[in-house]
Amino acid sequence: MKGLVHYMNENEQKFPKPGPLAAVVVMLLELGVSFYVLAAAQYYLGMWGMVITELAFVAISLGAAWVVGLNVREMLPFKRIRVNEFFGTIVIWAGALMLVIIINLIFFYFFPGGLEVNANISSFINSWPVIPALFVVAVMPAVCEEMLHRGFIQRCFMKKIKSKMLTCIIMGIFFGLFHMDFYRFIGTAILGGILSYVLITTDNFFYNMLFHFVNNFFAQMLSILAGDMTETIDTAETLTRGTIPMALAAYLIIGCVTPFLLLGGSMLLKGLNRIKAEGTTKLVVSIVIAVAVAIVMFATGFAMMASYIVK
Repeated sequence: MKGLVHYMNENEQKFPKPGPLAAVVVMLLELGVSFYVLAAAQYYLGMWGMVITELAFVAISLGAAWVVGLNVREMLPFKRIRVNEFFGTIVIWAGALMLVIIINLIFFYFFPGGLEVNANISSFINSWPVIPALFVVAVMPAVCEEMLHRGFIQRCFMKKIKSKMLTCIIMGIFFGLFHMDFYRFIGTAILGGILSYVLITTDNFFYNMLFHFVNNFFAQMLSILAGDMTETIDTAETLTRGTIPMALAAYLIIGCVTPFLLLGGSMLLKGLNRIKAEGTTKLVVSIVIAVAVAIVMFATGFAMMASYIVK
């Protein structure tokens, strides 16, 4: 019996512990499985391939947690839902949405092929009836992808990395790579970083699922209402010379509220006591930066709109 216990303890020491190395290994494993196996499942099985993909992420996250000895309750912390944190998640999501739309429009201006990719994705998802499609696109990623990214991978990084900003940057890059889409890399990286910030600030996994669900649900509903983009867009030249610049100008004007949404959402997530503890100086500096960025966004959008009208 002692020999068996010694053998188990000896082999347990050989397993990697929860930390950055385990996070990177699992991320590489996820990318490899997604590229060589799950992409093929989606190609041949369509939306059923998406279902298999999401379930595979759950299997990877739980399997990795078992291998490294990461407690599932620690990996997926659930706590009492607070009103300020709930609405803070919604507000910061709204700010993130506006920011991602603006960045994607800038990116699509230089790489208009991204719009065709988005149209193909919409057509792929809309091949299923609305309710089942929403479940696969909004509900499953909010649970399955979050379990892997904000659950296992981020928790492993947080074991060793104490810098909140560095953790959010790393997780953002990972989330962008995870989607394997050149055109949407920056947008998804931003969402991944903000999702990581939500978890770090609240330590409540529920809000990550809420954020992810609302984001995907909103995007899918817009896709359904907008229909197939390829029916209304003729050429990349039309986009770069007309549609995208006008849309970008409009979103810069409307989106000047983005800094305030991000700041307001962050403040709600933190709560009054934490804001007081951080001090007045940090709050004032944050407000000044938000006002300055908002002014620049509005002025840029107004100038773009005016120059387009004059032409």
